[in-house]
Amino acid sequence: MSSRTLIIEKRTATALELEKGKHIKIDQSQGPQIAGFVAINRQDLSESFSQGNTRLSLALGPYKRPSTNGMTPYWIEKGDLLVSNRWNRMLAMVEDTYGKHDIIFDPCDSYFNTKILGQNEGYPGCRGLHAEALKPWGIGYDNIPAGVNLFQNTLYKSEGMLVLPTQTSDSDMVVFQAYTDLVISVTACPCPLGENHSIRLEIF
Repeated sequence: MSSRTLIIEKRTATALELEKGKHIKIDQSQGPQIAGFVAINRQDLSESFSQGNTRLSLALGPYKRPSTNGMTPYWIEKGDLLVSNRWNRMLAMVEDTYGKHDIIFDPCDSYFNTKILGQNEGYPGCRGLHAEALKPWGIGYDNIPAGVNLFQNTLYKSEGMLVLPTQTSDSDMVVFQAYTDLVISVTACPCPLGENHSIRLEIF
């Protein structure tokens, strides 16, 4: 089986086309790092992964996670199906060594990282990085969908949620399988909640 490997340098993004049936592996071999993951239908760019529909699907169906007991989960894990804004299957998470990947938070942006977290003017955010990577497909800044925050260390409590520095080992990874032809964008999230590292991708 042929494969190709890509390295996403820290605070950058890469976009690529993933054919139906193909797999994408995202790992932590370069160090602990949140990966912003966006999926868009290659044949109809107005259809994309939906956080909200995926949460409802996992809780109530049609692709219910047995352990939810009707409660809406805040994360995805191995075995989950990711659905679109039209309720179509887009991806399955077929391997996962980390455990919980956030599907609540929007992509960070330059405003948040500079005005809220105090970085220097012009410091990047995931939304802008996705937009730059997706330019060849004509997908602009305001059309970037909310995606999956892979390896994000989100603490879920009754009072709310808190994002902490990512804590992964260099062997942690996830693998998705595509259910349709997709355009995928992945960021090495620049959000300054910890030390930034590169991200390794493998397509097979």
